[in-house]
Amino acid sequence: MLRKQIVNYFKIIRTILVFSILFSHLFGCAAIMMNIPAPPNALVKIGLDETDKKEIPAKYIQQLKWASITSDWAIPYVFINVGEHFEKNGEENKAVLYLDRAISEFRNRRDFSGVGTASTRKILLLNKYGKRRESLEAIKELENAGLEAPPKAFVFYNLGHYYLTAGNYIKAKEYYEQSLKYTENVQNDLNVLVLRRDAVFENGIALFLGEYFSITSDKYNLDAFSKEEYSWIQRNAEKSIFLFKDTLVLNKEIKKQRTSRFISDKSFYFIEASAYNYMGLAFALMKRFNESEKAIYAAEKLSLKANNYESELNNLLVKSQIFLLAKMFDKVEETAFQLNEIAEKYQLEFYKMWAQYILSFHIREKAMKQKQLIVLNRQ
Repeated sequence: MLRKQIVNYFKIIRTILVFSILFSHLFGCAAIMMNIPAPPNALVKIGLDETDKKEIPAKYIQQLKWASITSDWAIPYVFINVGEHFEKNGEENKAVLYLDRAISEFRNRRDFSGVGTASTRKILLLNKYGKRRESLEAIKELENAGLEAPPKAFVFYNLGHYYLTAGNYIKAKEYYEQSLKYTENVQNDLNVLVLRRDAVFENGIALFLGEYFSITSDKYNLDAFSKEEYSWIQRNAEKSIFLFKDTLVLNKEIKKQRTSRFISDKSFYFIEASAYNYMGLAFALMKRFNESEKAIYAAEKLSLKANNYESELNNLLVKSQIFLLAKMFDKVEETAFQLNEIAEKYQLEFYKMWAQYILSFHIREKAMKQKQLIVLNRQ
């Protein structure tokens, strides 16, 4: 019964990994920090009505006031922070309201890559809450904004993301590649550089790893693949590894930008952990287990630095798949217990189910080995 459940739920692993990564790492440039007292009201150059003062947390009010005096360009990013604050609290309508405010502030400053960033945050939010039709409408609205290159890349990126999360990997890849064409020569626009990094990363997922989950839904080690399947997987694993390595290179380039000081380090750690996770799985499928092990343990360290339980869970989930594929059953058991412990803490049912399955698989394998030993001893 449990095996049947896991075969049915295996496709959800793909959704969990894709959605948790895509909703958590994007556009960290919203993470502006100004932890200093608010300036005197007489100096403040931004108008905040009574609703704003009532709804917006005090620390963001301080950020807005200081930005109005010293860094006017940062005001829209603070409104993105406010939107993300309400998103984390599950207040969807307020989150959308303040993301729309960010879009408006970017437009007022004619910062069109900023318009793309804030619009993308809104589109991702609508996707997260299952509002696919509204997210597509928001993409069309962005498309009709008349953005030129490179900001037009945001339109293609969002279409790629839309089709990736819908499971249409071929179409997603086409849009990601169009997005990347518009960002090839951009060096000093932080928003566009972050977009390029994320488009490269998700293109890697669209290229191979999304399809990987459907192919492996009933296979638990490398010996189970047909020759044709394994050849296809190896070819696409090689290409995806290149894209995940490119993601790490772009992440370093973003860190060099002057305005990257406003990005939380945890944002960088999360995307790096995600890239190494997928890279580790791709290396394992090519039977390059030494490189796979290095990648997944690099992801583990980065997940701890990111201080994000989803990142840690995804690392354990990927590890469990690698250990199953490699028939490293002792490590399967250890990983399953760790996964189950964290999943229990946060009451995440699917992760618990996966942990229980791989534990049952390990027990079954151990029992089979014991039977084989008994048979051998009797001979």
